[in-house]
Amino acid sequence: MNDDGTVSVLSFDRPKYFDPGDGKMALIDTTIMPAADRPGVVTNTAGALRVWFSPILGNGDGGVEVSIAGKAPIRFWPSFAKPADPKAGVVPVVGTADAANVVTYSDVAPGVDLVYTVETSGLA
Repeated sequence: MNDDGTVSVLSFDRPKYFDPGDGKMALIDTTIMPAADRPGVVTNTAGALRVWFSPILGNGDGGVEVSIAGKAPIRFWPSFAKPADPKAGVVPVVGTADAANVVTYSDVAPGVDLVYTVETSGLA
C-alpha cells in the first residue's frame, strides 16, 4: 500500500525471480559460466531452470542437460553430430556481453552451427 492509499504492482512478461530453495526469492541470472564441479562444462548462473552444456562427442556422449527446480535432468544432443575430432568433440562456446546467455556448438556437423539461448523462461 502506498502512502496515498493506492497500490502499485510490478509486472513482468517473463519470470524475473525464482525460489532457490530457501524460501527467499532470488534474481534469475542466465549468464553462462564454467560449471565449478564439472570440468569442460558451462552452465547458467542462477534460476529454477538449470542447463549444462558439455562437449558433444562422436559417440553420443555430452550435449545438453536440463533440470527444472532440482528435478532429475534430461540430456539431449544432436543425433546428426559429426565432430571433426570425435574424441575431443565440439566444445560449447559462450557468447560475450549481451550474448553471455548464448552457447554455440560450431561445426557440430559440416557447415552446421548449433546455437542455444538460455532465457528466464526456458531454453531456445
